[in-house]
Amino acid sequence: MTLFQRFYTAWVCSGVALIAACNPVPLSVVAADFSINDVKGTNTTTTGTTATTTGKTATTATTATSTTSTSSAQSVTIDLTTKETCSTLTSLVAKVALDEGVKISPDPAVARDYTSPVTFTVTETYGGKVTYNVTVKGKACATTTATTTPSVSDTTPLTCTAATLGSTGYSLVFKACDTGFANKTALYYDKTECVRDNKTGLIWEGKTTSGLRSADNEYNNLDSTSLLQIAANTVPSTTATPARSPTQAEIDAPDNAIGYKNTVNALNLCGFKDWRMPSQVELQTLRLPGTNTQIDLTWFSNTNLNGYYATSTQFGTQAERSSVVQFGAGIVDNWTRDGTVWHPTLGALPFRENSVRLVRSAF
Repeated sequence: MTLFQRFYTAWVCSGVALIAACNPVPLSVVAADFSINDVKGTNTTTTGTTATTTGKTATTATTATSTTSTSSAQSVTIDLTTKETCSTLTSLVAKVALDEGVKISPDPAVARDYTSPVTFTVTETYGGKVTYNVTVKGKACATTTATTTPSVSDTTPLTCTAATLGSTGYSLVFKACDTGFANKTALYYDKTECVRDNKTGLIWEGKTTSGLRSADNEYNNLDSTSLLQIAANTVPSTTATPARSPTQAEIDAPDNAIGYKNTVNALNLCGFKDWRMPSQVELQTLRLPGTNTQIDLTWFSNTNLNGYYATSTQFGTQAERSSVVQFGAGIVDNWTRDGTVWHPTLGALPFRENSVRLVRSAF
């Protein structure tokens, strides 16, 4: 559903005799506009009013002079079992297709616990508010019991033998010892979670095909409240908007690289809470010069080959730009930290093109 594809007609009707006045109110959001991991919501229902998922119209008993209206709660079900063999519901990010001017609270782009229904409030452009109770279904993922967790300072001998790390290539990151086997088999994190570069010792974030850590997600790359990282933008026939420093809220936003990093650290990805943005030098160590695709897709299968992966390295003296690496052709370039662009009629529009792959130092 695109921004300007929705057109609805609101009309006012006044009853005669025993027929009450009515004011049909258009709903701009229905169940199918909600999605998690590319699975759309279904089963929109209401209590106390009438609604349909096709016409997006709810009827409420308001007078012709009413300026705002509140529709009853809508029930939305997102069934992940139709797509995923198992799902962890404790940290999911939702997407909601919204018309221009329509607002939703809380922010669905923030990872949330959906083991219980989550309620969102949509404020329509005419002022009406509609609540949506979103229920997510998913099959539980199997878990293993670990007896030993590796750490930098842990000198306790392992109860199982992990594979020897080489000095070249890549390795899976040790997870735990599986106590279900007599020989205490070593378990490892999946490549979509993390990968160790044996040459540098750096541990890199793996990417998934969808969800919070999808390879297709793109972000701004703001990281300093004291530098002019938001570039000056010029609207045609107007005065240029001066460059400015981002606020801490903009840096911590979920659509910014640092905000994403904070979310991943809160999830304790691969047992670590010290993930960070890589420098240009660190990110370039993943390049494979002389190959058609300049990254090892066996280990980093979910890589956005057309995307520019952001770094923590400023480009020269230009605070509004950071160095980036593109792995499709091995390009090392620079890109604006704030992707805002100006549209002749719509004004400022987000145009984020920074892909992100986090890193952490070796053990």
